[in-house]
Amino acid sequence: MTGMGGGGVETGNPVVVEAFHTLLLHQCLIVLAILLAGSLLWLLLSGPATQPRNNSPEPRARAVLRYGFAGLWILDALLQAQPSMPLGLPDGVLKAGAETSPSWVQHLAASGAGIWIRQPVVSAVAVLWIQLGIGIWMLLAKRGVPSRLAALAGIAWALVIWVSSGFGGIFAPGASLLLGAPGASLLYVLGGVLLLVPTAQWAAPRFQLLIRRLLGGALIAAGILQGFPGRGTWLGIDAKGQVVGQLASMASDMADVRQPSFLSAIVRHFSSFAAHWPILVNGLAVCLLLGVGWVFVLRSTKYLKVAMWIGIVFFLAVWVLVQDLGVFGGLATDPNNMIPLAVLLFAVGTATLQPSEELAASALESLAAPEQTESAPVPQRLPHPIVLWTSTIASVLVIALGVIPLGVAALVGSTDPVLALALNDPPQKANFAAYPLHLVDQHGVPVSMATFRGRAIAMTFLDPVCVTDCPEIGSEMAVTSSLLGSDASKVALVAVLANPTYTSLDAVRAFNRHLGLNSVKNWYFLTGPLPELERVWAYYNAGTVNVAGGAMTLHNDLTYVFDAKGRVRIILNSTPGGTGVLHDSYSALLARELRTVLP
Repeated sequence: MTGMGGGGVETGNPVVVEAFHTLLLHQCLIVLAILLAGSLLWLLLSGPATQPRNNSPEPRARAVLRYGFAGLWILDALLQAQPSMPLGLPDGVLKAGAETSPSWVQHLAASGAGIWIRQPVVSAVAVLWIQLGIGIWMLLAKRGVPSRLAALAGIAWALVIWVSSGFGGIFAPGASLLLGAPGASLLYVLGGVLLLVPTAQWAAPRFQLLIRRLLGGALIAAGILQGFPGRGTWLGIDAKGQVVGQLASMASDMADVRQPSFLSAIVRHFSSFAAHWPILVNGLAVCLLLGVGWVFVLRSTKYLKVAMWIGIVFFLAVWVLVQDLGVFGGLATDPNNMIPLAVLLFAVGTATLQPSEELAASALESLAAPEQTESAPVPQRLPHPIVLWTSTIASVLVIALGVIPLGVAALVGSTDPVLALALNDPPQKANFAAYPLHLVDQHGVPVSMATFRGRAIAMTFLDPVCVTDCPEIGSEMAVTSSLLGSDASKVALVAVLANPTYTSLDAVRAFNRHLGLNSVKNWYFLTGPLPELERVWAYYNAGTVNVAGGAMTLHNDLTYVFDAKGRVRIILNSTPGGTGVLHDSYSALLARELRTVLP
């Protein structure tokens, strides 16, 4: 598996996965309580209502659009529950989506990934609730202001996803509709924009023609781009026998993703076919995109229904054969762009085709039914405004369960201690007396355990001439002091020298200067006579061993946490991480453990 942020923690790390599932389960109970309360209120308030006969129900095209994108948002939420998401998404999705784009796009994607990397568990769970809340809201809010607010929420979050994932790859060389551009999230935005349109407008011929032409024009542009020479769309296999064609290459990559074997075989066979017959495959794709687009652009609707279904079948074929359903591999965040595109095509086509059918049905109904006055109310079971707002409030609460912690993580910039736990052993509980120190600090001032009376202590062992772990651990101590804030005055951060050769105050002071530790007021780097140091090492199992032919000393990376009475309460493995994120995570872990023993 790939590492998270280059920091050496595997995507399937059991500590992080367990923390993810635990938080998800705890918050799931909150979400169930919210939905249960909303459902009970729904049952209490819903009932027969009256409405004027001329107030038409939701147009079928809009209902298709709303149900389609509500289902997609809910599916995306379920995909977020995959165990690889917390650690795998920053590199495997956000950065990967922008890796072939210009540097400014890569920088933007890396900025978004930075928040996730620091709080992977909170971020993964938060995104799940945001998308589930939007999906439920869109599903239940059928009309009026609640429905438009649900659409706005979907637009806002889809734009966040689109930007943070590198604009759906539109700036990458060789970007193609069939390869996933302009990103499913941008299509979610377009779906949300259409849901903002007033219900009555859907029956207006001018509006129907406008949205048909916009979608048709987009398909024509995609067809031209797909057929444009020099973009690799017409290639198959090069002189060395390597697959170089766009469609064949993507299908080949997707066939290697972990999935049921029969699906992999189907996609692999298509990849081979596309590699050997690239002109036929790409030519068919170009013709279908141009043909369907052209029919949608025309004012006449004579062939619209046929074109609509041809387009839907074509999109589904691409979804299966090229994009491999888009949901496998453990890091899929959506089913890719073909399904939302099919929903848009069906909704736009239905918007034009439906009115004539409704008019005919209405005429037959009027012939069979007795005459009624226009103002006569017709009893129907319609959603009461209070019911609509109840579903809105419940959905907003679910979304807030994700937005608030994600916003806090972005603003505060803190790092989750679970990353340090993923790299190290869990903290060990202890309860034994401290060794009676007789050493001196970096200023030459004598130090004993009485020096720290009334304060909690974090004590580790550092080699002043070490160039690997020790500087990292020293820096972690400085970050810990900063994280403690006002509690830092109640804590002593102590390092005992761990090198039998270099025990002088000059060596200690040089180490402090190099790391800027002189400005940390509660920092003590202790040294003293070698016999006394050896007794301290033995008592705390420092395990110092000189490296043959070198100046550095090997020793155990342990940190002991003392309570204010001078007793050891917690033992931490202080192996530092290879990145700033893991570095800060250990500091957050140490600060958390120190707070448990503060006086």
